Amino acid sequence: MTILTNYVTLATRTESIGADTNNISYRLHHSAIGLSTEIIEFNEALFDSQYLNKPLDTVNLLEEVGDLSWYAAIACSDLGNSFDNVLQEPNYREDEKFGFYSRMLSTEIGNFLDKCKRHIYYRKEYDIDELKSIVCLIVKLIANLAKVLNADYEDILSKNILKLQKRYPEKYSDYNAINRDLETERQVLEA
Repeated sequence: MTILTNYVTLATRTESIGADTNNISYRLHHSAIGLSTEIIEFNEALFDSQYLNKPLDTVNLLEEVGDLSWYAAIACSDLGNSFDNVLQEPNYREDEKFGFYSRMLSTEIGNFLDKCKRHIYYRKEYDIDELKSIVCLIVKLIANLAKVLNADYEDILSKNILKLQKRYPEKYSDYNAINRDLETERQVLEA
């Protein structure tokens, strides 16, 4: 069994249980907000390299790809998707680079967040098929970022789970979420 088959289950083991995790709205909102902040972190790291002449921190970029995947896993869990099903249809284009995939991903994450906003504030019912389609595209775009970074997506997912197991040895805790051992987590990612 590959990491793609059981990533959603492994990832959601470390999901916050502070609110109603059986409520699809709560979990989708958590996913959308988390994806929004993680793509910002990815783009900031990319910006620093491209425009501030800082060295490209590939370890950090790959960590952000893993973190994006973690938030996508929450949505997949609620919508009945798994990463192995989603990634069966390749859509990687070798002629496209970081900017293309990060812009496309930002757009689709914004689209997902907009669906959540409309549900929360306008009381518009979710179109589950539309959400599934958006989340599938988000996962594919995240996997494409891994390819652009010349990294194995399954390896990124495995390291993401290992990092989270270091952070949350038993299960999620607010304390461990706030008091992270970033040095140890970086060592896991560099291994």
